[in-house]
Amino acid sequence: SVDDYMQMNIAEIRTTIHHLMQRQALAAHCPPENMPRATKVLDSLLRDELSHVAYTAVLIEAKAEAADPEKFQDLFRKRLRDFNNITKEELGERVFD
Repeated sequence: SVDDYMQMNIAEIRTTIHHLMQRQALAAHCPPENMPRATKVLDSLLRDELSHVAYTAVLIEAKAEAADPEKFQDLFRKRLRDFNNITKEELGERVFD
């Protein structure tokens, strides 16, 4: 369903951000002689994750064509809000409305 695709897409975007953060951390701690190999691995992981983001976006777009625009936007906002709340909880922050 479009709901599942939205949740998947948001999670894949999150994973992409994690890959970018890992790259910075690795650069700070990786021995210089290992950095070229590590960069190749990270590049491969990032390409793979970005292809997942793109693929689920295509699926969402296809579903959106038949969806009521207002309901579609409401669902997206809800899923993004849910994602933000889960992330805040994982970080140990309380969510206040």
